[in-house]
Amino acid sequence: MANWHTGAAINLVGSVLINLGTNVMKLGHNRKAALKARTGKTVAIRKFSEWRLGVAIFAIGNLANFVSLGYAAQSLLAGLGAVQFLTNVAFASLVLNEKVTPTILVATGCIVLGCVLLVSFGSHESKQFSVQELMELYTRPVYVSYLIFMAATVFLMYAIYRFGKSTLSPGATSPSPHWNRTLPVSYALFSGLLGTQSVLFSKTLSTLLRTTLGGNNQLTSWFTWLVALVFICTATFWVSRLNKALKMFPALVIVPTMQISWTMFSIISGLLYFEEYRMFTYTKGFMFGVALVIVFIGVFFLTKTAIPEERTTADGKAALIDGFDGERKAWIETKDRVGSARSMSSEGHTPLKEV
Repeated sequence: MANWHTGAAINLVGSVLINLGTNVMKLGHNRKAALKARTGKTVAIRKFSEWRLGVAIFAIGNLANFVSLGYAAQSLLAGLGAVQFLTNVAFASLVLNEKVTPTILVATGCIVLGCVLLVSFGSHESKQFSVQELMELYTRPVYVSYLIFMAATVFLMYAIYRFGKSTLSPGATSPSPHWNRTLPVSYALFSGLLGTQSVLFSKTLSTLLRTTLGGNNQLTSWFTWLVALVFICTATFWVSRLNKALKMFPALVIVPTMQISWTMFSIISGLLYFEEYRMFTYTKGFMFGVALVIVFIGVFFLTKTAIPEERTTADGKAALIDGFDGERKAWIETKDRVGSARSMSSEGHTPLKEV
C-alpha cells in the first residue's frame, strides 16, 4: 500500500508538470507565429526561451512519471493523469490567455469523472517481472490481438488525418465543417496509439531496474537494452507529434485531446500487456467500460465547442474564423501556395516545393 501511495503522489506531481510544460511550449509557438506575422521572418522554435523552458518542465514531469511507474500499476497511474485536464484549463487560460467557456468546463468535468472511475475500478497492484517473464507476455493472445488492432487503427486514423488535411486546404471544394472536429481527433488517435508504447516500455524499464536493485540483475540481457532503445524512439515520436499538434490547433482543444488519447491507450496497453485486467470482477469490468464512455463524451463536446469553423471568402478560398493561431494560418497559406504551384506546373511553369 505504501508503494501505491508513493507512486500516486509522484505521478500527480509529474502530470501537473507535463501539462504546464506543454502549455509553456505552446506559448513559445504562439510567440513564433506572432513574430512571423509581424516581421515575415521564420525563427527556429528552439530559439524561443518559452519553448525551451516548456521542454525542460515537460522533461522533469516525464522523469517523475517514469519513477512512479515502478511503484504502481500502469493503468492506475495513467488514470491519475486526469489531473492534467483540470490544470490544462487553468494553464491555457492564465498562460495563453485562451477563452474558457462553460461548455469546456462541463466537458472537462466529464473527462475527469471518467478518469476517476477508471482509477477507482482499475488495478492497484504492481508486480515485479524478470526479462524472461516480460518476453513471455508478448506471446499472450490478448496482447497480440491488441498489437494487430493498434496497427490497423494507426493506419486508418493516419489516412483519415491526411484526407481531412487535404480537404481543408484552400483549393478544396465545399469542405465539410465536420473536418474541423475530426482532424485533431484522428491526429491524436494515431499519435497516441504509437506514443503510448513509450509508457509501456518505460514501465518495463522501471520494473527491470527495481528487480535489479532487488538483487536479480536484469541489465545483462539484450532485451533490457532493446526496450531502452525502443522507449527512446517512441518517446521522441510522441514529443515530435505533440509539438506539431501545438502548431496546428488551439491548446484548449489539442492538449486535452492528445492527453485523453495518451491516457486511454496507456491504460489499455497496461491492462492487456501486464494482465492487470485479471484483477477485474464483472462489476469492475462494467464500470471500466462506463468510465471510457464518459471520457469520450467529454472529448466530443470539448472538440465540438472549442474548434473554430472555416468559412469561404468571396474569392472562393477557405478562411479561418477567429480562434486558430498564426501557425495554423501559415499552414493554410502554405497549402494555398502549393495548390497554386501545382496549377502552374500543369501550365508549364516550375512548381514550388511542397513542405
